[in-house]
Amino acid sequence: MDEREADREFEYRAGEVIKRQRFQRRPKTAQELLSRVIARRGFAATKQNDHLEKIWLETVGKGLASQTRIGSIRKGKLQVFVHNTPAKQHLTMLKPGLVGELKQRIDGLDDIQIRTGN
Repeated sequence: MDEREADREFEYRAGEVIKRQRFQRRPKTAQELLSRVIARRGFAATKQNDHLEKIWLETVGKGLASQTRIGSIRKGKLQVFVHNTPAKQHLTMLKPGLVGELKQRIDGLDDIQIRTGN
C-alpha cells in the first residue's frame, strides 16, 4: 500500500466513524433556561400587563378603571373588558380621546377593543 492509498483509506475510515457518531447537543446556558421559564410561566406578560394597567389607570381615572380589566395588545388593539353595559357605553364615547392619549404612551397601539365581560 503506497502513501496515497493509505491517505484515502484513512479518510474513508474517518468519514465512516463520523457518520456513526451521535452528536450531543451543547449544554443550555442559564440565560436560555431562564428565558424559557419566564416565557412558560408568563412572567414577562405579567410585567407588561402591570405596566398597561398603570397607564390605563392614569388615563381613565380610578372610577372608570375600577369597572374595567385590561387584557393584552393583539394586532395593535388593546383589549379592555368592562363589567357592565353603561360603563361600556361611557368608554365608547370617550374612545377617540383615549386612543389618542394611549397611542402617545404605548408603542404599537392603534385602537381599543371594548368588550363586556369579566
